[in-house]
Amino acid sequence: MAPGKRQRLGILLAVVASALLLGIALTWRSERPDAAAGLSSSSGLAREQAGAPGDARHVAAPEDSEQAGLNDPALGDGSPVPAGERTPLIPEQAFARLNEGVAGLVQQRLEKIPNPVVPGSVGGFSQESLEKALGSYREMLAYQGLYNQKVERARLMDELLASPDGTGIAEKTLTDFAFTKEAFGELQAEARYFSIEVLKKAARQGNDEPLMRTASRLAGQLSLLGESSEDFKRGRGEDLYDLIAAYIEVVGVESLATADAKAFQRLGYSPGLPPQIKKTYDDALFFRLNVRFGRTRAVAITSSLLDW
Repeated sequence: MAPGKRQRLGILLAVVASALLLGIALTWRSERPDAAAGLSSSSGLAREQAGAPGDARHVAAPEDSEQAGLNDPALGDGSPVPAGERTPLIPEQAFARLNEGVAGLVQQRLEKIPNPVVPGSVGGFSQESLEKALGSYREMLAYQGLYNQKVERARLMDELLASPDGTGIAEKTLTDFAFTKEAFGELQAEARYFSIEVLKKAARQGNDEPLMRTASRLAGQLSLLGESSEDFKRGRGEDLYDLIAAYIEVVGVESLATADAKAFQRLGYSPGLPPQIKKTYDDALFFRLNVRFGRTRAVAITSSLLDW
């Protein structure tokens, strides 16, 4: 008799839990101080300061992949499996030990991740608010690749969105590069990546205005620059791409088949944008439509939304 769905889940979780516990035990016994962290001690996982293609969007990509749900002892929506519903194949003691080990590993990683000093009030935000945002971004990074990554990052984002300045800091981080460098120092690229995640989370909760406004402002700023400008080299063109992709992910590709151009107007698109900026919108939109609908229909929908 084939195992049931919950039995298969139990088997999968047992394997994952065993592997993680073994890894944690070996890490604690390692004589190399940097081996436990799983992170480079140089600058944010050996990313370049400029936020070029080695930056945090590649570091944190597993959260956005189709396999993200497999990182959690959780349901498909990222919520933890209630204790009373867990399969008896995974004892509560095992989860307790796993969580204890993960907490220790996260703490070790935090000790390795750069912790820039916030130089007081910056960009109209208090030092306290900026330190909270910085601390949340560092902790999100520390959970990279762990089984509870998705749940813990969601918790941290909810805390930022509930704070008075969380959304505002995320917006400014993406639209004022001087502010971002001053507030977050060598973690500026990580701050930008997680700021996009915060705005996407807000949009999922029904408040898409910050995401739309940020994309529109960033497109306007980049349209004044050449494709070879330093801002593009720093990855801000990729920030715009990721904001557009975040919007598409929130509304769903299916909805774009019947959408009108006003949605992309709110995202900052207009026919008068420079070619390199228009290409950013086109690439983000067409790629996802092509995967879902095929090339012919993707071309037609993209044209109806962008070529007006």
